[in-house]
Amino acid sequence: MKQSCEYNRLLEELGALGVCGGDVVLVHSSMKALGTSLTPDEVIDCLQAAVGEEGTLLFPALTYENVNQAHPVFHSPTTQPCIGLLPRVFWQRPGVERSENPTHSVCAWGRLAHRLTVSHAMDNTPVGPHSPFMLLPGGGGQAAVYWRGAPCLHLYARH
Repeated sequence: MKQSCEYNRLLEELGALGVCGGDVVLVHSSMKALGTSLTPDEVIDCLQAAVGEEGTLLFPALTYENVNQAHPVFHSPTTQPCIGLLPRVFWQRPGVERSENPTHSVCAWGRLAHRLTVSHAMDNTPVGPHSPFMLLPGGGGQAAVYWRGAPCLHLYARH
C-alpha cells in the first residue's frame, strides 16, 4: 500500500508541475534525486499516466560511453543507454521507439513517439534540426523544474 500512496503522490506532484494529459514531456531525471520508494517501472508508469494516451513521454538514451573508438557500432535495439536507470528501463519497454543516433539517441512512447524519433538519423550532429531535442521545444514552452529540493527533473512540455 505504501507504493500506491507514493505513486499517487508522484502523480499529484506532476500535476502540480503542470504536466497533464496530452503533453509531450522529455524527462531527464535521477532515481536517487527523486527520493522515491517506487521502482523505475513504477515511476515510468506514473509519468505515462500523467501524459496519458494522447501525450508523449521521452527520455534521453545517450550512449557516448558505450559507442566509442574501441566499440564504434551503435545498434538501436541492443546498445544500452549510459546515463541512468530510468532511461535503461524505459528503452526496453513495449511501445517505446528509439531515435537513430550513435551518441545522443532519444527514446519515446506515446502518440508522437514515431514522429519525434524517426528522422534523427538525418542529422550530421547529435542535436541537429531533426533530433527529438530540437523538434520538441519548437512546439511549445519549456521549463526546468527543481523537484524535491534537487535539480533532478527537467521537463520540456508542449500542450
